[in-house]
Amino acid sequence: MTNILDVNKILRLSVILFVSVLFPINSSDFQEFDDLGTSNSNTSTFLESSISDFVNHHTNALPLKSGADCSKKLITLRLPPIQFSHYVALQKKIAEIIPDESYRPTIDLTLTLANATPTKSIGLLGGMGPLSDCDILTRIMPSIENKVDWNRFAIHLLSAPPPRVFFAVFQGLSYFYKVIDFTTQGHDRYYMLGNKAHLHLKWFERAIGCTWLRSRSLSTTSQATDLVEFVIQETFKKNAKSKVLILEALRSYRSQLYQHYLLKNGISTDDFYTQSQEEAAVIQDCISNVKAGNTDDAGKKISDLVIGKITQIRTSGKEVNAVLCGCTEIPLALKSKWNAENKLLELGDESPVFIDTAELFAMKIAYDINELCKPY
Repeated sequence: MTNILDVNKILRLSVILFVSVLFPINSSDFQEFDDLGTSNSNTSTFLESSISDFVNHHTNALPLKSGADCSKKLITLRLPPIQFSHYVALQKKIAEIIPDESYRPTIDLTLTLANATPTKSIGLLGGMGPLSDCDILTRIMPSIENKVDWNRFAIHLLSAPPPRVFFAVFQGLSYFYKVIDFTTQGHDRYYMLGNKAHLHLKWFERAIGCTWLRSRSLSTTSQATDLVEFVIQETFKKNAKSKVLILEALRSYRSQLYQHYLLKNGISTDDFYTQSQEEAAVIQDCISNVKAGNTDDAGKKISDLVIGKITQIRTSGKEVNAVLCGCTEIPLALKSKWNAENKLLELGDESPVFIDTAELFAMKIAYDINELCKPY
């Protein structure tokens, strides 16, 4: 068995080396800017008097232009925790300028104090939906800001929009290298901030667990957390008799991500409902608008679709008492449409509860951070 494992390791390493030779990345492949806006630099601290100055500085330094392909640009930020909202504002401005997320630059963000020497850290892999990443981060920070020692703790968020077309992967394999480098940082815990990203959880876990890939850390305790599994556990822990409608965009719908997780947890097909492919296509279009920062029209379309679907299910004599938002952009679209109890305003007391996956992701990450930093 040992020999087989060694051979598998050698084969995987050989593939990586082979790909590296075929598709080398040189210094001209990326245009990197740190928080001072200078090229080919590592990481430094940029303290702004205002959020608007910070945003204008970075959008002008790159520069970002509407319709331009900035996917090979890299912004490295090291910010104090109190300034995480600067990052959020920057991502919103980038979405406004470049609606297509696959053309946006990668942002490598570290939240810690300027002269800190972190001994504990977590890694958040984002970029599948940069604005939903911001939403999750915004939910995490109030729960941890005053509970951790930021001199010895850091959050590392890699917002790297993945290529949407297969052949784009081979244009320098930039995304592959960015993620591999991220997994070798030796953070105590890793999380993927997208629902659909969990289709690649096993690969992510293997990359984190491969100590032979690591050049910066000898830690073997790093682990990836399955946030989708946490969503399922929380959903049915509160109400074991939940009858759930799954809302997914077309790409997630085709993968049947949540259906697999539900069945794996012993949930009967009688206890959950899926959309049609046409309905998933409508949500996919809405998600694209949300990623570009246009939530109003998307929220109305999704809420109308949900009301129609719930009416259809109930007319057939069945019940639905929960709606699972299978994409973290869906809560962004529906936020103005539901009340404090996560119920759709238009349906009133008859509304099922909406399961906000972004909220649950943030809750789990914040809890883990507080547990990780307890000794401090």
